[in-house]
This record gives sequence, C-alpha cells and structure tokens, in this order.
Amino acid sequence: MDLEDLRAFEADTAGLVPGFQLGWKDQSKMQKLLGWVMKPFNPEYLTKYTTTFSPKVWFPTQTFYEGNPTHSFVILAHERVHLLDTKVSPLWFRFSYIAPQVLAIPLLLLGAALAFFVGWWSLIAFGLGLVCLGPWPAPGRVHWEKRGYAMSMAATFWLTGSIPSATRDSIRKQFLGKAYYFMAWGPALLDDWLDQTERSIRNGTLAGGDEAYGAVLRFLRSRGKTTA
Repeated sequence: MDLEDLRAFEADTAGLVPGFQLGWKDQSKMQKLLGWVMKPFNPEYLTKYTTTFSPKVWFPTQTFYEGNPTHSFVILAHERVHLLDTKVSPLWFRFSYIAPQVLAIPLLLLGAALAFFVGWWSLIAFGLGLVCLGPWPAPGRVHWEKRGYAMSMAATFWLTGSIPSATRDSIRKQFLGKAYYFMAWGPALLDDWLDQTERSIRNGTLAGGDEAYGAVLRFLRSRGKTTA
C-alpha cells in the first residue's frame, strides 16, 4: 500500500460520502480545545487518535497520515464505516454515540431552571445530571465502534493475511479502557465478539454480508493489494 493507493481510497470514499474531507488536528483550534477537554481520560487524543465528525475525518497530523499509507488506510477504512453509518442514521448515530453521558446536559439545564422555582426538584435534576456524567456502559458507542473495529480487523487481514494478537489486544483496550470512557463493561462478551468477528472475516461472511466491508475488499482487489 503506497500513497497513490491511499489517494485512490480517498477518492473512492468521497464518491460515497458527499463533502468528505481530511483534517489535521494540529492545525485546528477546535480539535486542540477538544484535546484539552479530553486530556484527563484520553491524553493522546491529539497525537494518536483519529476522529470523525462527518463528513470530515481528523488525523493527528498530515505527516502522521502520509508517513505510513498502510496504517492510514486501515484507520481511514475504520472511519469510513462511521461516515457511512452517519450518512444512514445522522441523528441517531450522533446521539447514541455520546449517550448516556449526553443526557447530563438537559438534566443540568433543567436543574438550573428549576432552581428558581422548586429547590428540591432542582437538586434531583442536578443529581441525575451528575450521575449521567459517570463512565457508564455506552451501548450505542459500543455498537458503532464494533462496526468500525471489525473493519480495522478485516482491513488488516486483507492486507497482510493475518490478524495479530497485538491488534486484538489493542482493540480490546479501546473498549474497556479510559480512551473511550470505559464504554464496555463485559470483557467476556467482548472476547466472544472478537472471536466471532475474526471467524466472519476469515470465512468471507463479513465482506459478503455488508456493503460497507465488501466495497473495501473490492477496492483492495482492484489495486492488487490483497489475495483475499
């Protein structure tokens, strides 16, 4: 995989996602602000993580992106799943991805409004809002990231013929660790999903059952970059 292949994949993605663009976090004031907000639980947000705010995909730097085309292809393929899912369900994707924590906003606002009228109800609303800010399981975020990381595993397999244990360990860490705010609390269920996903990649059912994956495999075949 070289930079020319990566540019071709960008063009392929642009044909599916109107307005698709790449952005560089080190050049964005908004991303730097988000990096500061997220620093307590994801201090590497600006330097190692790629983030999609459809239709734009933010990589840490242009050098990061162009310096390793194969690695960037796998990341962009992951983010492309998010782009396509957002295209199909724009409101639900955005809301469910940041739930339940996002529910804190209306509850805190309600508490502030009630403070002028009913003190006890205000305290209840504030309390519920603060509770929502906790690191609770996030079923929506887990669902969307499972789709994205299934692509990460698949793209790695299609390019290299294997899914290293280090790849699985890294994915497991994302679901159970603080970078995604402890979005999954079930390690055994996550391991079952990893096993099932790897089987579906190896036997071809993943690419055959969902166009989001099948299109990427066809792209790789068209560029002569896979034997799958």
